[in-house]
Formats: sequence, C-alpha cells, structure tokens
Amino acid sequence: MEEVTRSFKNKIPNLKLVDVLVSAFTIFSFLGAMAATSPAVEVIKKAKNLSLQRDRLQATKILRDAIKEPSRSKVDRNKLRQALNKVSRMFFTAKALQEFEMGRSAAIKEPESMQVISHFEEAHSIEKYNTQPLLGLSKEHLRRSQCKDAIDWANKALEINPYFEESLYLKTLSLACLGEADELQAFAEMNPEIKTWDYYKLSLAQAYLLEKQYELAETNLSKIQDSKLPEQYYFKALIKKAQGLEFKVHIQNYLKHCRNREALKKKYKYDPRLCGEREQLATKYQLPAGELIQKVVK
Repeated sequence: MEEVTRSFKNKIPNLKLVDVLVSAFTIFSFLGAMAATSPAVEVIKKAKNLSLQRDRLQATKILRDAIKEPSRSKVDRNKLRQALNKVSRMFFTAKALQEFEMGRSAAIKEPESMQVISHFEEAHSIEKYNTQPLLGLSKEHLRRSQCKDAIDWANKALEINPYFEESLYLKTLSLACLGEADELQAFAEMNPEIKTWDYYKLSLAQAYLLEKQYELAETNLSKIQDSKLPEQYYFKALIKKAQGLEFKVHIQNYLKHCRNREALKKKYKYDPRLCGEREQLATKYQLPAGELIQKVVK
C-alpha cells in the first residue's frame, strides 16, 4: 500500500499553500463581484467573510437560509445558489486538496484499491464540510455497490448544499441501488427538476426491478428519451432474463453503446457505474471487441 501511495504522490504535482490561496482569492473575488450587483449583498458579504475565517459551516448556513426566504427574486436566489456552490466546494488547505486529488488519481489508476477511499476519507477528516470529498466517497461506494454507504455520504453533502446537481444525482442513483422506489419518488417530489432526468426514469426502473415489479420497471425504461444511455439496455436484459424471456439482444445493445467508455464518462459524468458490466458480459457472451451482436452471442 505504501508503494502505491508513493507512486501516486510522485505523479501529482506538489500542491503548495499558494495554490490554495490563489484558488480562494478567485472565489472570493467572484463572491465580491456578485455582492456588488445583487440585492443579496449583505448575505454574500457575510459568506465571504466567514469563508476567509474558514468557517464553512456558518457560511453555507446563511446562504441556505437566504435561498429559502420566500421574498427572494429568482435572479437573487440563483446568485445565492452560485455562491453556495462555490463556498461548499472550495478547499481551504493544501493538504486536503492534495488528498482529494490523490484519491481521484487512484480511482483512475487503481480503482479497486482501498487507497481511493482512504484518500477521500483523509480529505474529509481535514475539511469536514467540503462537499467534494463527500461526493467522492459517495461515488466510490456506489461504484462498489455499497448502496447504504453511498447514500449516507450523499446525504451529508446535501445537508451542506441541497441544490448541487451532482449530489442530487448521487442520492437518486443510491436510492435506486437500494431498491427504494417510494423513497425515490418522494425525493423527486421535493426536487421536481429530477423528474425531467432520464436518469430518474432509469433509477425508478432499477428500483422496481429490485422489487420484482417488472411491468413498472419496463414502463419507466420506455420513457427514457436518450436512446444512447447504455444502462437502460442492461436493465432491460435483467428484466427479460428474470421473466425467462429472450434477453441477449439487450446485452448486445448495452455492449454496443459502451464501446467508447471514456467519451461516455463526459456525457454521463455523474454515474460511477457507467458500463461497469461491459467486460464481464463481453467475456461471458463471447462478443469480440468492437463488434455488433449478430450471430456471436449464444
């Protein structure tokens, strides 16, 4: 493990305090510019001053409270959300930033290593209210199908910033992983924008599949508009297989749409499980790399 850690440290540029200060100065300048043109001037100023004191807990609280005020205009509320996104994600220390970047590097180079989680946990221990390590931990546990841990970390991030899109996605995916269709629908009622996502329909389908409600699962899959979303074909295959019906055509479609996984990661950036079954299924069903289905699958 020590050799792996040293290897990662050698490949990551040294993160000095000046790097963090430059990043912080950029964010504080952003907050200052917002405050100069927004009716929420006093709130943003307070958040800026609290951030300078490294009091992220209070800085994020006053922004959340201000967003919830009914009298706020839509423009004003959007500016406050932008400020909350910045404050909740910025790093105050070089050490926490370095641990976080080492975790991200390990996730690419040694994805099954526990060093991935260890680095994110260390970053979190240094900066407990920074949502970036929290989301890193949620994604890693979800990728490993550790659903309860994934949702616990996503919930911690949502407590700090309940509006950040990645946090909403990760809780949605984690509820699906647990097979909690009712909770997922209740969560969407509280966050209506979720209902427009193809990933919400996909997640409901997964939850219903785990509950063995195959008709409801298929109904939600049929509502997905993005025909290139790979995971829908994986779940279609599982549904048909569970029903004792022909399922391999869906496996073929899954493998076909998972061909260029790196490009897909940019498009479906919040799904850590994306095409995670590709290699196993390609091997099991003897599908040569790069080929479409046709007669190869048996």
